Amino acid sequence: MNYKGISGAQIARTLGVGEAAVSHWKHGRSYVPEKYRARVAELLGVSVDELFDERGVPKVVEG
Repeated sequence: MNYKGISGAQIARTLGVGEAAVSHWKHGRSYVPEKYRARVAELLGVSVDELFDERGVPKVVEG
């Protein structure tokens, strides 16, 4: 998840999680826990519905 100039490392630091967790979310290897979805969406300037599917997998990922 590198969107609007915000890196995965920045997201990890802000949420207090490891960079590996954010990488797994980005690549769909694990789901973003519900408790983090609103904050991630806020950081990226989008709505939760725009960013995640119902399981917490990012809809738009960096190629």
